[in-house]
Amino acid sequence: MTFLIILLILLLKILTARYCAGKATALNRNAVGWGIFGFFSPIIAYFFINAMSAKQGGYEDTSHQPFDRI
Repeated sequence: MTFLIILLILLLKILTARYCAGKATALNRNAVGWGIFGFFSPIIAYFFINAMSAKQGGYEDTSHQPFDRI
């Protein structure tokens, strides 16, 4: 019985870590950090990541633009 409870808690931690990492990627956040946070504190991380909005600004990828402004 105790083994089953430990297994369910571990499964919950792994699933929450995967969810937080995927959601963080979609929101332009650090997926590794959110995955670790989701593993060690699954309930708090779940509520925090769902309350966040997408990160604005930052690096702009200009590699696809032509070199007409040189």
